[in-house]
Amino acid sequence: MRHRRVIVGAALLLLCAIAAVFAAGAFLPGGTPNAKAADPVVLTVQHNGTLIKQYTLSDLQALAVYNGYAGIKNGAGNVIPSDAPVAVTGVRLADVLQNALGGAGITSQQSVNAIAVDGYAQTLTGDQVSTPTATNWVMFNTTVGDGTQLTGADIHGQLSCILAWAFGGSALPSDQGPLRLYAADSLKEPVVMRGSDSEYQVVTLNVRDQVLPPWNLMLVGLKSHGTRPTDVIDMQSYQSCAAPGCHRVGWKAPNGQSWTGVALYMLIGQVDGGKDMTYNAALARKGYRIRLYSAAGETVTLDSRVTVRQSSIVVANSAGGDLVSQYYPLRLVGPAKYVPAAKRLGRITKIVMLPLK
Repeated sequence: MRHRRVIVGAALLLLCAIAAVFAAGAFLPGGTPNAKAADPVVLTVQHNGTLIKQYTLSDLQALAVYNGYAGIKNGAGNVIPSDAPVAVTGVRLADVLQNALGGAGITSQQSVNAIAVDGYAQTLTGDQVSTPTATNWVMFNTTVGDGTQLTGADIHGQLSCILAWAFGGSALPSDQGPLRLYAADSLKEPVVMRGSDSEYQVVTLNVRDQVLPPWNLMLVGLKSHGTRPTDVIDMQSYQSCAAPGCHRVGWKAPNGQSWTGVALYMLIGQVDGGKDMTYNAALARKGYRIRLYSAAGETVTLDSRVTVRQSSIVVANSAGGDLVSQYYPLRLVGPAKYVPAAKRLGRITKIVMLPLK
């Protein structure tokens, strides 16, 4: 009996030793917790929401590495960094998707949601990913004081849609990386992209077998001195505005569906004459009508007084994803006392301020 106990005890010691070796990462490289912690998954690729493949930074760096130049012009009109464009290193989205999906990768009949760690999703067309140009991306000239928007003829290098892991010769800071989206130029010429399109902390690419056409939202204010202030917000800018940490608000319907987007009053603030394009609450309390138009020509009208700083009245662009149903691209939602079911208009393309009758 004693001899048997010695054998069993030795076997247990051997198993413990082997387990310790595995835990240290000496076997199955990349398969142990320690090894995974050293090279964690930084990007997940999905197809219509189904997991296809995951990548560590080493996996991405094993693909064709892209080296080019990039920078941004922010909403205040400032070029960042001031000496942009600067060197950028990463991988083309098209190459990642071809590796993950096989075949030709993404087509013009598909779209891609680039999803950040906080859940913000930026929608890219297939053409933006595979054949980026100054037509499907908004690019600016850094040498012109007002940051003139460029056309295809103004760019001599080849644009690429990339996920960068290094910018200006250094790894991205933790609040931007490890991966950030850029429309990068193959040449060091005075070209930068619109800042709101440069999504940071991208962790997921979801390829969708559906073309989501780009869209614009027109805002029209009250007539003043013979003119009516107007503003046009494009799809990418709206998505950026509706991102967590920006102006994103939400409303949860009685059926449990959560809707997110931008508060109606915030949009009105772009054209209501408030100082520096801030919301004019005094004018809203005085009263005017807000009429929303759909792409099909349908309209609904709200009294401005019910919308005063009411963040639960939402012009939603998401209900857990793009509004790919009959509501695309935007839908008015909110509590029934402010937005009854009959006024929850979808396919919104224009919002107009009108005087009270």
